[in-house]
Amino acid sequence: MKPWILWVLFILYSVGMVVVSILKTGREKDGDEYWNAKKDLTWWQLAISLTAGWLMLGWIGFGMGQIYMLGATGLWILPIPWLVLCVLLVFLVPLYRKVPFYSIADAFQKRFGANARVLIGFFSLGVFLCWTGAELFMVKKLVGQNMALPANTEWLLLLLFVLPIMIYTYWGGFRAVVFTDVCQFLIMVVFMIVLLVFALHYTSGVAAGKSLVEAVRASRPPWLAEGKSVFGFWNMGLIFPIALFLGYLPGWLIEQDLWQRLQAAKDGKEARKTAWGGLFLIATFVIVIPSIVGFLSLVAFPPEAGKEAMAVGGEGQMAVGIIPAFVGQMPALLAYLMFLGVLACQMSTVDTFANVSAMALANDILGKKGQAGLHVGKIMSVVVLFLAFLYAVIAEKLGDVYYISSGVLSACIAVPLILYGWKRMSAAAVFAASSAGALSAIGFYWLEYKVWKDKMPDVLGFLTNSKGYNYLGACVLTSLIVLVVVSLLVPNKREG
Repeated sequence: MKPWILWVLFILYSVGMVVVSILKTGREKDGDEYWNAKKDLTWWQLAISLTAGWLMLGWIGFGMGQIYMLGATGLWILPIPWLVLCVLLVFLVPLYRKVPFYSIADAFQKRFGANARVLIGFFSLGVFLCWTGAELFMVKKLVGQNMALPANTEWLLLLLFVLPIMIYTYWGGFRAVVFTDVCQFLIMVVFMIVLLVFALHYTSGVAAGKSLVEAVRASRPPWLAEGKSVFGFWNMGLIFPIALFLGYLPGWLIEQDLWQRLQAAKDGKEARKTAWGGLFLIATFVIVIPSIVGFLSLVAFPPEAGKEAMAVGGEGQMAVGIIPAFVGQMPALLAYLMFLGVLACQMSTVDTFANVSAMALANDILGKKGQAGLHVGKIMSVVVLFLAFLYAVIAEKLGDVYYISSGVLSACIAVPLILYGWKRMSAAAVFAASSAGALSAIGFYWLEYKVWKDKMPDVLGFLTNSKGYNYLGACVLTSLIVLVVVSLLVPNKREG
């Protein structure tokens, strides 16, 4: 691919998103409308926006890499919990709609006071700002490597990438995010279908006469023990999926971007349609297609001497380069199309997470409502993107961002929210549980990845197969125990 053509596509795409957004959005009159789009969006817009925001190549690339490393057992790490989440949404819509707040932190203020709102807002800001920066980092890796940038000038690409997002989110808030998501999703659909069809075609050629199922079955994922089947779901034991479900599912169920979209529907019926639409679209484009491509990569780019192939990143990279590996085999014209797909996926994800981060800062932490909420919200939409930009410029690798933040989301926000209706739960319990969840997420992660890196203590030997993920379940259980104990000792005395 010629870099100058990529730059032309990049600029035209960015300008196009800004122009169409300014023409269609920007009519909000106060902070509430800025964050909930007047609750007049259609179910299909919200379902597409939810899917587009979750078509994040950082997470998807990580999930595909886990399939490459573990075979079907790797499906427990992202795809299976994601699918269960989408199914649950359909049935849980009445519960989401029962709490009449577009901000989760506002719901906590209703029961536990302004300090609880600030606390939840703080954790929400931390998680989503980390995710915004991480997906911007992926822009540097997925886009920057093809743009022929001089050394140490990747910051310029990232600045040009966040600039249009700053403009259209400043102008139109949540409505602009949803509107651009719909436009970008059309490109994403083509991107994912082309990826699947090309991966099937390319892998069939590499398989040399074998059926694709036979070729995958004969492969040897790097982390799979001798004699284990690549299609086995239980190669890491039972605790492995339990730890993942405990750590991931509660946080995903209450993600603020999901909450916003279900609350933005005009009524419960439209919200239920949003959940059904999200189930179909997410299952297809976020779960099934990437999972198939992950299995195909084992044949297309087979592990070398028990390590990841150089084509997918090389040793120690956990095969996060599967998508670039397939795109690298495509004809130039097709690769240009995929380049636009990468832009669409990443811009949609970054604006979704940045919007939640800005709301957490302006609405939840600063507590700005009405006209002041609109003004401050616009400024914070720019501020959070600039902070994420700084992180992406400085970062050399993603490191621990997704790991720890996922545990924090479940332990610090999801646990007290899931028990929101328990009358005995007090503000003291919320503070204690959220604080314990954050500290234990960091502490247990440090133990597993630093202290017990090579070997778990003998007394914890039954956790060996799930090492690296046990901390997720541990921090959630810690938060839950602390919340229950403190609620029993210091019960709620507030009204509402």
